[in-house]
Amino acid sequence: MNTTTLGEIVELQWKPILKNRTEQNRTEQKRDKRKMNEIKKLSESSKSASEYNIKLDEYLRTTPEITEELFVALDEAYGYDAATTISWAISKLRILRTRLINKEEIKLTDKEPLKTEEDLKQLVKTRYPSISDDIFKDNY
Repeated sequence: MNTTTLGEIVELQWKPILKNRTEQNRTEQKRDKRKMNEIKKLSESSKSASEYNIKLDEYLRTTPEITEELFVALDEAYGYDAATTISWAISKLRILRTRLINKEEIKLTDKEPLKTEEDLKQLVKTRYPSISDDIFKDNY
């Protein structure tokens, strides 16, 4: 008589699925780490804040995927609540806005991609509500 328990049956059925998900998670984590390191490398390879900003602006204009690390930096700038850091965050978000106006899709790590200016407006209104108008005014 076979005395396989329900737990063993579940484990046999789910083990290959969980193993596959674990491998996918590792691959995604490695990809995310590489992406996060890109911005860190920009900072480390820059001789000044000005050079870093030039490199970051170019990165934002050309990279197909924006990492959560950038949004963490924007969160910090927004949370610091000083004119300089707020202006910095606005300028970076305007670059993303320009790309969306030009019909470029921007992938986001672990989120739905930004496909339209309206998508960015929703993200900004949620994360950075007090600067939303500054980002989306037409005469910048």
